[in-house]
Amino acid sequence: MKLPYSFDVCTESAGQNAVVKVNGELDIATAPQLRLALAQCMKPPLSSLTVDFGGVVFCDCAGLNVLIGARKAADAVGARFQVSGISRQVRKLMRDTGTDAQFRNAPPRDEPEQPFDPSALGPSALMPPVMALPTARREPPGPQAHDHARPQPAAGVCATACPGSGSRAALA
Repeated sequence: MKLPYSFDVCTESAGQNAVVKVNGELDIATAPQLRLALAQCMKPPLSSLTVDFGGVVFCDCAGLNVLIGARKAADAVGARFQVSGISRQVRKLMRDTGTDAQFRNAPPRDEPEQPFDPSALGPSALMPPVMALPTARREPPGPQAHDHARPQPAAGVCATACPGSGSRAALA
């Protein structure tokens, strides 16, 4: 299956050590491909597994979940697990989700720190957020209210007087 965007996984093994290089966008669509590549590396006598994230341009929680599962699997077989080349975006994802402690041995990718410039996002980013207007709350019909469009629990006969229909109206 050809994905609409770039993603690939390359595995290199040398003895008891394996390196999995990941390139492209790692998300819910591509995470299974990485999971499969990592699972294939978890064979004895694996002593270390490195996941090279140097080519990852985007990662979401699905990709992070694969990394957590691989770290646990590596621990189970007694292998050292590390992630290298982590971008700021992935590091922020790990920090925001509280999983950064599981990957502390990962050196960050060399990226110069640049101050945030909101004007780079375009004019719509500078507009104030739109406030949601309050909507009318619809109370559920009480014993005195009636709605002919809604089926009634009674045996097909309206129990309340409806305007213009006499004292009781039969529901069709």
